[in-house]
Amino acid sequence: MKLEEILRLIIQLIPTAKMLDPSRAFGFIHKQAPVEINGVKGLLIWDYILWNEITFQDMEQKNIISLFTGFNDVDTEDRWNELIEEYSIKK
Repeated sequence: MKLEEILRLIIQLIPTAKMLDPSRAFGFIHKQAPVEINGVKGLLIWDYILWNEITFQDMEQKNIISLFTGFNDVDTEDRWNELIEEYSIKK
């Protein structure tokens, strides 16, 4: 994606982003899944407002840690699948 296309996308999405509640921790949630990272259980969340972001929110402290940020859905999907493969809670 060219810089001009990214800027055009950002400009188009600003009105939508401004309508969101600023106290919300996430944008539009695309996917979420329970995971365990280094012994800490939580949720892996793929959300987006102006860009794709994959975050980990631990269930106890509610800390949110960004694991990936990008503009490309394909790259985000690839990273999502890697994280799910490595950290998903197996039943």
